[in-house]
Amino acid sequence: LGTFTAEVERPEAPDKLVLSKARLALSGASQHDCGLASEGSFGPHPYVPWLPFHEEFLALVDGERNLSWVEVERTTETVFRHANVQTWELAEVFASQVGFPHQGLILRGTGELVKGIRDWATLKAHFSPGCRLETDMRAQHCPTRRTVIERVAKKLAARLQTACPACKAGGFGVVDQLYGLRCELCRQPTELVDKLIYGCSACHFQQVCPRPDGRLWAEPKDCCHCNP
Repeated sequence: LGTFTAEVERPEAPDKLVLSKARLALSGASQHDCGLASEGSFGPHPYVPWLPFHEEFLALVDGERNLSWVEVERTTETVFRHANVQTWELAEVFASQVGFPHQGLILRGTGELVKGIRDWATLKAHFSPGCRLETDMRAQHCPTRRTVIERVAKKLAARLQTACPACKAGGFGVVDQLYGLRCELCRQPTELVDKLIYGCSACHFQQVCPRPDGRLWAEPKDCCHCNP
């Protein structure tokens, strides 16, 4: 299903793959009625490229009723970083900055890839000048990611307790977004979210709602016409 270190490419977008993971938990010898899975995605922020960005998806699949729900948490609060280091002293600086050894590291050296490094002795044993250090973003090695997974789990739990206005089934929540919030200066659509689409997995009822923050206009700084 893919690895963060890219030996195996992710076969689907993260919001689709997280559902595949959850369904996989129901296949084979599993005797469970429900499957739960998370999928993290890390990279540059879509609007501020120099900022690291984290999306965490959590999916629940009810195999008995053939229903599924996906929630997402998006944040710039992440230790997603990498650096090519020429000296051991620079390796120590990078490791300390990201919270090592509580935060795990990955080392790419000449012909080797070492994951899950969690102590100084192991890091020094594999260090070589010019190696690349990366934060290990797998949840068991990344405290900040576990915090985000906790937040998205609470969102999913709250969603499952939200009744659909049409059929009263639980799980009513955001299923899509409409972009194009208009700029307050030039009134042209921007790339920001304008409205949210809420939906029900049971009866497929949908409802278009305003942004929950009540924002009616985008600022000129977020407009590609006013701030190209």
